Amino acid sequence: MIHLNTHFLGCEEIKNFKPSITDSHIVRLDSKNMWSYGPVLNWLSSCCHLAHSIRDVSPEPMKVSLLMPYVKRRKSRDESTNLDVLNFLISKMKPPPNGIIFSVIQIRMDQGYATPFFLTSVWPFIDKWNPQDHISVQLPEENVSENKLSPLLIEWYNLKPILEEYTDYKIKYVDYSMPIEKVYDTVLTSRLHISYTGASYWIAGNAIVPMLAYGPEANTKVTKEFGMKHDPKQIYKTQYGLHSPYNWMWNYDVETDEPYSGYNHMIYNSKKINLSTKNMINALANLESGDRDMWFM
Repeated sequence: MIHLNTHFLGCEEIKNFKPSITDSHIVRLDSKNMWSYGPVLNWLSSCCHLAHSIRDVSPEPMKVSLLMPYVKRRKSRDESTNLDVLNFLISKMKPPPNGIIFSVIQIRMDQGYATPFFLTSVWPFIDKWNPQDHISVQLPEENVSENKLSPLLIEWYNLKPILEEYTDYKIKYVDYSMPIEKVYDTVLTSRLHISYTGASYWIAGNAIVPMLAYGPEANTKVTKEFGMKHDPKQIYKTQYGLHSPYNWMWNYDVETDEPYSGYNHMIYNSKKINLSTKNMINALANLESGDRDMWFM
């Protein structure tokens, strides 16, 4: 067991802290899911939500041990290791009321035994959406599963010429090989983020950045579910790929600065890339933070 580092969020005054797996909430990041931004951000978010939910029960910061099997780059051209990404994302999480302590620990584990995850939690970053003069776009990569790659590329090649002719705002592309800091800054200062369910999609999700989602997982049954109130008796397939009633979701309202149970942030599912996509990009890119209540009415 190797203690890699410890992050103190909202409790930086604590000294002489010794991480203990047996005296903490445990999150197991295995070799299958530690590369995926969705599960990682979901686990960090759910820990912060849990810390918030017990704030009146325990005045002490919640302790979390994040276990990982090794530290490396996923691809040789990547600038960030899995530990770089994890450390950065932790450092950007908004501290819950009584604080939270994340200890990152490298430990030997069964590589064939994957940890199940549920994409149902969103907790905000300390940095808020700050739209500038560009649109950000996640480039598709071939590390998605085989059954999703073909439909993803079909939609991408329909979207690409629309983006090439787009002139209202500059377009900045992001991909997995870039440093996590650059991807984060590009997305949080974008007027609109366009992405399939890749790394930057999940960053935009926690930052509550307006997003146009494309690709196979964007073609959900309910195309505007995040901007609408639904009958709680009904179950919908959410953009996060899980069939969930609204009260299974942990979310955060950045306007009231309070958590709530409900669907995740406003994402427009592309349904199908076509000539009307340009008009949709223009409409979404010209939203301001005060327009949130009007998204996807």
